[in-house]
Amino acid sequence: MSIFTKSPAPTLICLALTCFLCSQSGLAKSFPKLKMLYPLQSKPSVSSSFGTYRINHHHSGIDLYTFEGTPVLAAADGIVTIIKQGSGGYGRAVYLKHAGGFTTLYAHLSAFTPTIQKLVDQKQKRKKSFSQKIRPRDSIKFKAGEVIGWSGTSGTDLCHLHFELRYKNAPINPLTHGLSLPDTQPPTLIALYADPLDERARVEGTMLPKRYELAARPHYPKPLATALFEDLKVHTNQAKASSTSPKQEQSTKSAVPSAQEQSTKSSIPSEQKQNPKTTKLLNKEQADQLNSSGNLVIETTQTNKHQKTPEIEIWGNVGLSLEVEDRIDGSQRELTPHQIKLFVDDKLIHHLQYDVTSYSDKRSSELDFDVARRGPDRHLVHRLYRYGPRLRALKKGSTRPLKRLKPGIHQARVVAIDAAGNLNQATFTLKVLDPKKRNSQIAKSKQVIPSDQTTTNLITDKQNTSFTPCRLKRKRLPRRRPVLPLWRPETAGALTVSWRPYGLSFQLPKDCAANTPLEIDFRINGKRAARRMLSLSHSVDENFVNLHFNKINFDKESKYLAKIKDKKKKRKGKRVNNKSAKQNQQSKKKSESDKTEKIDRSVELLIGLRGLLEPEKVTKTAPESEAETNQDSAPKDRGLKSIYWYKLKLHEVKNEAYFKANGVEVQVGENSVFKPYVTAVAALPKSSDDREYGHNKTFAQPWLPMQKANEVKLPRPRLPRKDLGAYLVDGAQRWWVTSAWEKRTLSASSTHLATFVIAQDQAAPTIAQARWDLRPNLGPRLIIMITDELSGLSKIKLEIDGQDALIEVQRSWSRLIWKPSQPLSDGKHRYTLKVNDRVGHHSEQKGEFLWPPPAQQVIASDDPSWLLLEPNK
Repeated sequence: MSIFTKSPAPTLICLALTCFLCSQSGLAKSFPKLKMLYPLQSKPSVSSSFGTYRINHHHSGIDLYTFEGTPVLAAADGIVTIIKQGSGGYGRAVYLKHAGGFTTLYAHLSAFTPTIQKLVDQKQKRKKSFSQKIRPRDSIKFKAGEVIGWSGTSGTDLCHLHFELRYKNAPINPLTHGLSLPDTQPPTLIALYADPLDERARVEGTMLPKRYELAARPHYPKPLATALFEDLKVHTNQAKASSTSPKQEQSTKSAVPSAQEQSTKSSIPSEQKQNPKTTKLLNKEQADQLNSSGNLVIETTQTNKHQKTPEIEIWGNVGLSLEVEDRIDGSQRELTPHQIKLFVDDKLIHHLQYDVTSYSDKRSSELDFDVARRGPDRHLVHRLYRYGPRLRALKKGSTRPLKRLKPGIHQARVVAIDAAGNLNQATFTLKVLDPKKRNSQIAKSKQVIPSDQTTTNLITDKQNTSFTPCRLKRKRLPRRRPVLPLWRPETAGALTVSWRPYGLSFQLPKDCAANTPLEIDFRINGKRAARRMLSLSHSVDENFVNLHFNKINFDKESKYLAKIKDKKKKRKGKRVNNKSAKQNQQSKKKSESDKTEKIDRSVELLIGLRGLLEPEKVTKTAPESEAETNQDSAPKDRGLKSIYWYKLKLHEVKNEAYFKANGVEVQVGENSVFKPYVTAVAALPKSSDDREYGHNKTFAQPWLPMQKANEVKLPRPRLPRKDLGAYLVDGAQRWWVTSAWEKRTLSASSTHLATFVIAQDQAAPTIAQARWDLRPNLGPRLIIMITDELSGLSKIKLEIDGQDALIEVQRSWSRLIWKPSQPLSDGKHRYTLKVNDRVGHHSEQKGEFLWPPPAQQVIASDDPSWLLLEPNK
């Protein structure tokens, strides 16, 4: 019986209402387009694409790379609705409202037009503050192509224009909704990653992640800033020459087309037109299936003559990740493609499409971007599996895990499409194989080796001759010293450990005996662990021990560990009783109150190994008698008698969890963790930097997705408070994360539990001489460079002729800017600048400047260092 039999009208009304609400909320499948011009008076150059990774959100616009002072143009006819000015965020920004519910945003400007600047100056006088947000009462209209400001560096660390397109307050991709740029380059698929996600998953027989190369990374000899500055010189020379000879002006116009002419050209390169074998144009039906933006799709199958198609052997819940980068003509920065798809047996498994974003999805950018694999060059790696809550960029019905695949061989491919429709794909093979059957195949192949075949998919020559897979046997082993840490990062001779959200794998330090099993003693808080928490796996020529922690009850085990520690303290207290009874009672009350409030979510692991082979003994001197030769001719193997012990203190990271380790206390924030995981704390080798004290503390699995701040207390050295600070190590950068100074600890507030260091900043900020920028449309403005050694700038105050000046502080560029709101009187003017850094060091500079300024104090307009293409590092 149909559901519309009794009352069709209410049902139809509800369906219409839900469709209307969906369209109003900005979650509609398709958005209308707005015809737009390129908003800069320069050649198109994109430095960051829509939807790419940002620290706390997805990028809601596109960044257009240019030099400071480039005219910013209105992309379409509109009215100014909001004007913003500040030292952070968007810096100087203008919002234009257009017909049809569209809004465009132009951010990081260095200067406004005179009509907008008058409103800003008037409000600054009333509020006496540099930061402003203005909603104009009188309508300020701009037509398409008119100048609304000039590009700059306000609120950012790179000279560019941040351009946004919004439809009903929802940021949408400008490159797929009206702004067309010349783009003939398809995305480059660089590498695939395979990660085991649970205790049953395997990659190439092990629980270790693996990388598979797809193509070489494109090489660009010139840095982006150098190339753009040279291009600027060419245009200035052409402009000067065109003013003297009209014939040459016609030749330059024909040689250098405008941005609009370039955008109307076909996006098919000449090389691809001449090579029909490598490039194929799709028909209309295929193009509609692969690209929803309506642009022409160019398909390129990525091939490498010197590289074979990857064959990935998996089993269970394995997640794939893709390292891919896109380029737009005239750009030399890595961009995020518009769409990324994963197909297995021609079925869509995963689909990312960056069409709409929202600032309400805080920290969600770490769910589709693998931050841990960025590296020092900040490459972008996309997860091809769902991690945590659903994303806006993830298409519905496209999140199918690989663990559902049946055993056998499956043909797979990854597809990347940019906003212009250029497509690139790479094919690979997924070999789903049961680990038990895999081990039996290895055993059979070791017994019988084909004479005409030197290598197979499972075995190499090295494995056929020397490698022996280990056999596991649980046994209680006697405790012996030394007990080494299981996880010692950046230490020579340490075990290689690979972490998973709830487990780890480590490589055995030596080979196993052929006829005897590997005896393992695995204890948790001194008790024997369950058999399911331990397993063995092996690759082509290596053995690995896998530990699974998903079955550990951290609530129960942490309380049990706390009781054991209390008993040890009581025993020590009975032996040595130097305190009075009152002090003991007070300490007991404090300890009991602490136990009720915070429970240390930690467990202690102990692992013993016996059955590993050791190298044979070598006699240096010849034996003196025949009896000695008979005794020492065959050296004995001590492998079965030697026992190796390893220890590890494990912690569970979940919302509002607390744990202590290696002198570090951690309090996880509320609603901070997307998915719980385990970690450990280790001390790194001492740094060669004299400013760093002690050993840096590092956490296992440091860059897993998190969304809110956590409190980390580090042991504080005995040094003055004003010199110390806690920093988060991110490659070559040091981020200031200090939140409080205490007697014995130094508190840090950080979203990620990564590597922390305590460093001493003994130098005060340095202040350079003031210089004037008199370039048209930007000046006059006074620029003073301020640098700090380590901690960074905190408070800055400028007084001119005894009055407070409203200044713009650009911390990324280590400078402050003062722009007079009224014309200066001729003659001398006195100024006083006071600067404090984050640890409390103070610097002060008093001086004078002349107006109009002499030539020595004026910045040359052709100086590339002052065009600020890239920030000072």
